[in-house]
Amino acid sequence: MNTFFFRIILEQKKLDEALEKVAFFKLFAADCSARYFKLFVRGDESSPIMMGELGGVVAPHRTSLELTKVTREVEGHRIKGTMESLPCLDITLTKAPESQGSWEFPISADAEILNKPQGSLKDFQAQQTREASPDRSDWTPDDFADEQKEKADAAFKEGIYRDAIVYYTRALRHTPKNERLLSNRSAAYFKISKFQLALEDAAMAADIEPQWPKIYFRKGQALRALRRWEDAVAAFEVGQALDPDNTEWNKELQRTKAAEAAVAAKKAARAG
Repeated sequence: MNTFFFRIILEQKKLDEALEKVAFFKLFAADCSARYFKLFVRGDESSPIMMGELGGVVAPHRTSLELTKVTREVEGHRIKGTMESLPCLDITLTKAPESQGSWEFPISADAEILNKPQGSLKDFQAQQTREASPDRSDWTPDDFADEQKEKADAAFKEGIYRDAIVYYTRALRHTPKNERLLSNRSAAYFKISKFQLALEDAAMAADIEPQWPKIYFRKGQALRALRRWEDAVAAFEVGQALDPDNTEWNKELQRTKAAEAAVAAKKAARAG
């Protein structure tokens, strides 16, 4: 056999909710090298759906993901033969010529194996069929972070916020105390309604650079979305004190108070 595939059954309701916010081709992503495979939801790379060492060598550039449906009998249904159609994600991997035929196992998720070093950067680059990477032998952590930030900024401008989060996260691995990266990732999290994560990034950025007004805008927005009205007002007021000539602070304070009043009115209407 020259190919094999994995099939992941999805929950229709959750899939529909996700697809209301982002197109399918922007929802799932895969990292595949010759011997390792990782499937994840964009923006949540650190919690993969599937990850492991492959049982042989594959051609990474021929990996494909397809959203489809599977029809099967409902297991345990009182009426035998009752069928159901469920959405599923099919992942197809193409075996390299030297690994065609049967494999002892398709993929291993053994933690010890996955935590082992996977070869040097030079070894990895030699396996790739993509265009050669620039010489990074003299790069500093800031250089590596800037490379990922450039990709993140481009994705953010295009509205591909989950990809932006992935790239900002990679950049932060090189420079974890960079308040601008944290601020940008906070904005990306906010765009996909991950308000608690947006707040956490904003708070870390404020700890690093407490005199930067912009980060209190991020913090206040996240707190407002979490309906922590007093904390949101406090954050905007700190930003206003640092940047008193900016009229946007008053607008944010007014929006926060208006949002609080609207929520209170809805609660009162329901109680009545």
